Parts: sequence; structure tokens; C-alpha cells
Amino acid sequence: MLKSAPIQLVDYFFNEISVKRNDRLDWNSEINQFNDGKMSVYRDIRFPISDNHSLIAIQLKFLMQEDESGQPPIIASIDMQGLFEIHGSVEWSLEDKIRFVGVSGASILYGIIREQITGLSSRVIPGAKPFIVPTISFDPDGVNAEEVIAEHQIEQ
Repeated sequence: MLKSAPIQLVDYFFNEISVKRNDRLDWNSEINQFNDGKMSVYRDIRFPISDNHSLIAIQLKFLMQEDESGQPPIIASIDMQGLFEIHGSVEWSLEDKIRFVGVSGASILYGIIREQITGLSSRVIPGAKPFIVPTISFDPDGVNAEEVIAEHQIEQ
């Protein structure tokens, strides 16, 4: 029997999507799918939206750029936001809700970003396989719920 997850993605949208091939590479040679370059992901818990704090928005930014250590096959910049609902039967503190969305919500959005890059890269890299962005794990210790609450002046 399937059980509903305590968090559901209600809506998402993109503020920016840019995926282009790296023209510095020799496209006639073998392209390393996981050439280093610089990959960065930033998350920002926007704010709890509803009075009971069951709706929380998160912004995720993904950048893949050249750096001194490598030249990735693509240069990418994606900025998106997602709105997550925490099931009403879940009795968590506001801090726990923020931490949960900061990890699980960010993971869901990152999966959407990976899929966008895979699809778009198949159209910008002639004759090459689509670029697949490596998977990552979001660290729960990286979510400072108290800071989010203070920044947005949320009453608990």
C-alpha cells in the first residue's frame, strides 16, 4: 500500500533557465560527461506562507561554470522556486518543517533541474549524449531554521 509523503510539491516555476554548450571544448573529441568545472547549488527558504505554516516556499539556484580545474561540456544557470505543503496531520515544530523542506524540498527541485539540463543539453551538444548532472545530497545541518524565522519575522 502506498502512503502519502508528509510533503507535497504544490507548484513550481523558473525565474531563469540558461543552458548553452561550452564552445571552448573540441567537439570532435571525446567529451567527458563529468568534467569538473564548477558546479554550485544555493538554496533559500523563502518563508512560511500560511498562518499554520503548512505552506513553505524554497528557492534553488544551480550554476555550472568553467573554472581553473575543468571545462564542463555545458554552462548552465537555473533559478527556480517551489511551493511545498506539509500535510496537516503532521505535528512538527516550525523549525522541523523548515528543515524538512530545506532538505526534501530542495531534493525535489534539484531533480527537476537535473531533468531540465538533461533535456536541454541534448539540443545544444551536437552528436553528443545529453549531459547528466551528478546527484547530490542536501545536508540538514545546512538549514538554519532559527535564522529563517528571525529573518522573516515569523510568529510561531
